[in-house]
Formats: sequence, structure tokens, C-alpha cells
Amino acid sequence: MLPLVAPGLVANPRVRVHLRLNEFIFALTFLGTIRKSTLPIYVTYFSTAAATVDWGSIMASSTLFNAPGPVPSSSSFRAA
Repeated sequence: MLPLVAPGLVANPRVRVHLRLNEFIFALTFLGTIRKSTLPIYVTYFSTAAATVDWGSIMASSTLFNAPGPVPSSSSFRAA
């Protein structure tokens, strides 16, 4: 079973990174204010002018941003 699934396991993360990067560049280009920004753009504001980064806030927001993916698929399974 694993030899059949292996190409999908390699391709899926690459496609997800590509889509996230496209969303980031699109939002960064067309949205001017922080009030209208999407989550990936908002995360860039966690770094300050002194080049310090609040890694805890970045990791927490990244977790919230990526968590909704498995939730709907796991809730669709019913116990037998």
C-alpha cells in the first residue's frame, strides 16, 4: 500500500506550500491595511523594527491557520 501512496505523500506538501505562497503574495500585493489582511500577512507583523521576532505568537497563529484542515474530515467519520 505504501508504494502506491508515496507519490501523494510527496506531492501533497509541495502543492500546499505552493498554494500558501501564492495566497501570501496575492494578499501582500493587493491588501494595503492590516485590518483587511489575511492571516499569513498578519503574522508578518509579529516581527518588530528591531529585528526581534515573537516566535510564540507566530507558532500559535500558524497552528490555528493549519489546524482546520483535518477537523472537517475527521468529523465526517461516524462510529459503527
